[in-house]
Amino acid sequence: MLANNNVNVQEAQIANGRIGNIPPPTHFKVNEFTSSFQEIVSTYGIPLYKEINPAYFTIITFPFLFGVMFGDVGHGSFILFIAVLL
Repeated sequence: MLANNNVNVQEAQIANGRIGNIPPPTHFKVNEFTSSFQEIVSTYGIPLYKEINPAYFTIITFPFLFGVMFGDVGHGSFILFIAVLL
């Protein structure tokens, strides 16, 4: 009777997608284009099992945010140059 209860507990744990307290691994299929964006996202953390991969959002937003940052550096350099001349 006791052995039968252990089998049911193990089956329930596997049925929920987890074996004990160990979460299942996360794997994302990447290609040549998306691999660089996936590396950026992976530096902040890897999403858990069945979560949305934020690399797809990074593909859309990262170039725009980089453009804003690049413009700020140019604008700041110009103001510094004018301030040094004064």
